[in-house]
Amino acid sequence: SVCDNPGQLAREELAQKVFLPSGGVIERMDTQLLGYASQELGAGRRLKTDTINPDVGFILHKRLGDSIRPDEPFCTLYASDPQKAENARQMIARAVCVGTEKPGSGKLIHGLIRPDSDTVMEGSTK
Repeated sequence: SVCDNPGQLAREELAQKVFLPSGGVIERMDTQLLGYASQELGAGRRLKTDTINPDVGFILHKRLGDSIRPDEPFCTLYASDPQKAENARQMIARAVCVGTEKPGSGKLIHGLIRPDSDTVMEGSTK
């Protein structure tokens, strides 16, 4: 299936590597801007009537906290239109903050919502 082998969707003639302007540690990522970059390529809808192009998008090679060098690709971008590819590449570059400090691990569970209560139990494990 395509889920087990995403290479079935991505066509190599449309692929390009995206490099960041500097090396260091990936400190932050603006995931909303990354989503807009995907949408710019056609992998998401702006309007309900828009069609999704399964041949476009990007695959991230690095995660938050990973080290990256300027000669290492952050992601591989798949596009059907050169201008949309350039727009998405610029968005991706703006979305990633490279610095010197590895980010701390974030809190995965911020609270619980119980079915018998309207309140969120902050940090509760009961």
